[in-house]
Amino acid sequence: MKTISQEEKSQKQVQSKSNKARPNRLAVKLCICILVPMLLLLAGPTAAVAHQFDWTWGSYGQDNGQFRYPGGIAVDGNGYVYIADTHNHRVQKFTSDGAYIATWGVEGTDAGRFRYPQGVAVDLAGNVYVADKVNNRIQKLEINPDGTTVDRIIQWGGLGMHAGQFHSPRGIAVDGVGNVYVADTWNG
Repeated sequence: MKTISQEEKSQKQVQSKSNKARPNRLAVKLCICILVPMLLLLAGPTAAVAHQFDWTWGSYGQDNGQFRYPGGIAVDGNGYVYIADTHNHRVQKFTSDGAYIATWGVEGTDAGRFRYPQGVAVDLAGNVYVADKVNNRIQKLEINPDGTTVDRIIQWGGLGMHAGQFHSPRGIAVDGVGNVYVADTWNG
């Protein structure tokens, strides 16, 4: 007959208590899968709101106002729309009703050139920030008050895993005081 030591008994009691304290993940998933549809059903027609597109613009291509895999979009305080046109290696600017205004960038590695720009953001001063994915950097385009030309380009980053370096940055945002936030795909 096997005897269990006092230490083994206390370990089993701790394991038993910790197993009871943790909910079964399958039960939680089943609960969510059952409850959410039931709640939506009970909420009635107001839960399912149909959305309508007011308009669309652009088509597939390389001309102004056309896109090849647009990757990011931002809207500034004046309602202008900025689109990271990823496979055309550029950013395009439009009015809120889709009228083309300007394009910045071509494919390359120099300042003002992009390699698959994925994200775009605009700060309160109208500066455009671009997550330049394959160049592993962020570029800040200081736009002239005319809204179409670039006065100055500031860039930072480079391939790496340390502070200030990136490995395929894709998402970007700028807050009201100018802090820049980057979703860095392979350094996460």
